Amino acid sequence: MKITALVTLAAAVLAFTDASPIARRPHPAASSAQMAKLNKRYPGVNILAGSSGKVPLTDVSPDLEYYGTVSVGTPAQNVKLDFDT
Repeated sequence: MKITALVTLAAAVLAFTDASPIARRPHPAASSAQMAKLNKRYPGVNILAGSSGKVPLTDVSPDLEYYGTVSVGTPAQNVKLDFDT
């Protein structure tokens, strides 16, 4: 009985420590050297660095989902995206 309680307590402590958040480093943006390497590896594709912008979001119900329309590619095609957490 005591050993079962001890094993259960140890499992609970391990589960709690595994679920605790960890500090993560932010992902670095692609450097020009990385972009040149990709363009050399895949000739004719002309890989470009991503850009940022603003997307107006639509709130469905009280915070059920948020979606917005994003233009992708050349010529631009509009895609409706559900911005999940």
